Amino acid sequence: MKKNFLFLLLTFGYVCISCAQTTEVDRNRALDIYRNIIAFQTAAGHNKVPEMASYLATLLKQAGFNDNDIHILPVNDTAALVVKYQGDNSSRGKPILFLAHMDASTTSI
Repeated sequence: MKKNFLFLLLTFGYVCISCAQTTEVDRNRALDIYRNIIAFQTAAGHNKVPEMASYLATLLKQAGFNDNDIHILPVNDTAALVVKYQGDNSSRGKPILFLAHMDASTTSI
């Protein structure tokens, strides 16, 4: 029993170390994306939401999303980004729809 536990513990530790290397790369990429997103002046009157939606759509296409599943919907001087994740059919589940607002409020400190 102790040998099995030790084997599992060592295996789990190896997997965690392997994942940590990939996670660091992913974490840095996510941080770069967030920095870029935060740089957009999306408060009312700046008209930057369509530009941010386009940036996000480009990233999603690079990640493998199909053009047919990414929609930028113009709304006056802003836009909505609607993305459908089809999945790989391994779970036989329905597609997932991602929706969120991209505008920000102006604040003063």
